[in-house]
Formats: sequence, structure tokens, C-alpha cells
Amino acid sequence: MEENEVKTKIWRRYEQAKDQHLRLNMHQAVKRAHNFYEGNQWEGAKTGGETLPVLNFIKPICKYQIGTVAMNDTAIIYNSITNDDTLRDVCEALTRFAAAQWEKGKMDSKKWEIIKNACITGDHYLYCYDERSPTESVAVDLSPKLAMQLVDKDEIYFADEQQKDREKQEWIIIRERVPVASVRREAKKNGVPDDEIELIVSDEDLASGDDTTEEVKTDEGKCISLLYMEKTEAGVSFCRSVRSVVYQPMQTLAGMKHYPIAGMVWDVKHRSSRGVGVVERLIPNQIEVNKTLARRSISVKRYGYPTAVVDSQKVQNPESLQKVGSTVKVRNLGGNPISSMVGYISPAPMSN
Repeated sequence: MEENEVKTKIWRRYEQAKDQHLRLNMHQAVKRAHNFYEGNQWEGAKTGGETLPVLNFIKPICKYQIGTVAMNDTAIIYNSITNDDTLRDVCEALTRFAAAQWEKGKMDSKKWEIIKNACITGDHYLYCYDERSPTESVAVDLSPKLAMQLVDKDEIYFADEQQKDREKQEWIIIRERVPVASVRREAKKNGVPDDEIELIVSDEDLASGDDTTEEVKTDEGKCISLLYMEKTEAGVSFCRSVRSVVYQPMQTLAGMKHYPIAGMVWDVKHRSSRGVGVVERLIPNQIEVNKTLARRSISVKRYGYPTAVVDSQKVQNPESLQKVGSTVKVRNLGGNPISSMVGYISPAPMSN
């Protein structure tokens, strides 16, 4: 069977969106921003075996700005614009429900993570979903099992990267890397034929920024799973797919008019659905500071200390000059000053 024939429609859309990410150099930009924030700022540089110094001023700047934003208390409050007692009671009930879900979802800690990652990379996302099926969701059960999942900037794909309004996106894909065994179990539960389940195999999609060498090795490995969402007249429809199999069939959340995805953009980028973080703008300054520090460090190593000069014909054990309290053996010392056999080059002057 030809390769293109086994790709699902969702996978083809994912590959188109992935090409957009590659053109924008998004995966490398995200990795680079995190490296500079964490202090791994010489990665990829040819240092000749030297361990070069880093003066990381990016992290404290980011931590200050993250704290300034995240320290503000956050809550979901429903309020009626009228004085209707019934509406007021409904709003109070919704506010209590939101507070319970906020606590259950540990949203205070997730809020810090979202703000931190948005500050570093420019934008970050939160996917909210009901762990129960659409027939058992909040429309039927008043105590749903809501869950919240953080999504990195380079793990969410939009139909149009230039469309700032997420609600106007034709479709949205969230990319996950999950064990093959769990995907096969889900496929079997959803009634996928055995011959299609056999097509669910591990992969190594390094083009998307995955380092599969760091993955925990299992018998069946991991694969890319795509959560696909699109809007229809009935509501938001979603399904899950791997490369060649849609293992969770399309379902529609009737009456749902908005994508269940919240995002934080740190600073708006012109004609882009993405944002610009603090780190990206500071990287050129950080590189120059590190280069200057490295030049000074190398200069001190090479020229900042006296250098011994030895007459190798007369000094028998020149290596002893580097040892404290050692004896230096010389030939033909009589009538010759020791300074004619051993001398030192003074350190070179350096700018203050």
C-alpha cells in the first residue's frame, strides 16, 4: 500500500501545520528560549573543549515579571447584569461550581506554569475537558470529572497561523506522544478492527522537536497521537488519530460553541496567532555578555599568571617547579646564577 494511502486526513492536516512550524522555526525557538532561561546557553557552540562561563541575567528578569503577574489572585466569578433573584442564585451556584473545579484542577499551580512558559516562549495553552463521554458530560451529570492539561506552544497546531482569534480557526490539533500500548487499548475499546490496530506502531518524529533517545524504552514504544477539533453547526467535534488510524471516532459536544482551549500570549506578534516572550528579546544581549565573560576568562587562564621559562639542557626536573616545596635539580650550577636557568614571564596587563 502506498504511504499516502495509509495517512488519515487528520494526519495530512497535521503535516501541513507542521510545515508551518518548521518555516517559523518554532520548535528550535522554543528549545532555545528554555535553554537560555535555564542557563544552558552554550549549547551547540564549538568551545574547543573549554567549559565557558555564563552570567544568566535572563532568569531573574523573567522570574520578577512572572511573579508580578502570577501573584495576583485569580477566580471565575459569574454575575447577573439584572436584579433578577433567580439569575442571581444561578450565578452564585455557577461561581461555587467554578471555585470547586479550580481547586480540583489545581489551577493555582497551573496558572504559574502557564505564565512562566508564556513569559519564556511567548505563549502557552490550557486544554480543558470532561473525562466522561459526551453522553455523560455536564449536560447530563451535574458533577462532571473535569480535567485540565497544559499544552506547550509547539504542541498545538492551528489551521491558520496568522489568525489571532482562536475561535475563528477552522480546526485545531493538539499533538501528544503516548505509549503505543495505551493507544491500542483505546482503539480496541472503540471497536477499531484488529487489522487497523496492527497499524498502530511506534515512531520517531524528531522533526517536531522530540528527543526519543530520552524516552523510557518499552516493548512497543511510543507514537504521536493527534487530538483533532473542529467546529460544526451542532457544536465542537473531536476525535483522535495516529498516522494511519482514527482510533477514537468523531464525537460532537452538542451546543458547545467555543474551543475548550485557553491561551496566554505574553506580547502580541504582528500578523501571527503566536506571541513574543521576554527571553527571545534578551538573547542577543545575553550572548554578548557571555562572550565578553568568556574572553576575559580565557585571557586570565592564558596570560593572567606568571609563566615559567626553563633551560631544558640544565634543569633536570622542570615539572618540579609546579610543586610546592620540591627540589629543582640543575647541571653546571657553579659560576652560573639560577636566574640564567629559570625565569618567569610576567602576567600581561588587562583592561579594568
